[in-house]
Amino acid sequence: MAKQKKIKAVSVDSTVTKQLKDPEVAAAYVSSCLEERSKHRGALLLQALMDVAKARGISNLAKGSETKRRMIYKALSEKANPSLQTLEDILENLGLALDVRPLKKAI
Repeated sequence: MAKQKKIKAVSVDSTVTKQLKDPEVAAAYVSSCLEERSKHRGALLLQALMDVAKARGISNLAKGSETKRRMIYKALSEKANPSLQTLEDILENLGLALDVRPLKKAI
């Protein structure tokens, strides 16, 4: 059985972190991960959400709740499989929302 290759998170530099505070930039970043057509799309999405959450301040998102802060870290961890409700809650706290659109059909 072939060993599955792990995705390593890359360090997001401070300039990118500052840009991720902008809702438009954050939305484009998260959307680009959703457009990825690979088996790693879920991990990329969670990493992107974690990057945005860190840029905005996870403590700020958790509104001072230690339990909620831990939930955010757990839900966005590398091996997490958060529910749709959890993702929607995190996205809402980030000022973002899921969007559904038709796929472009290949000719």
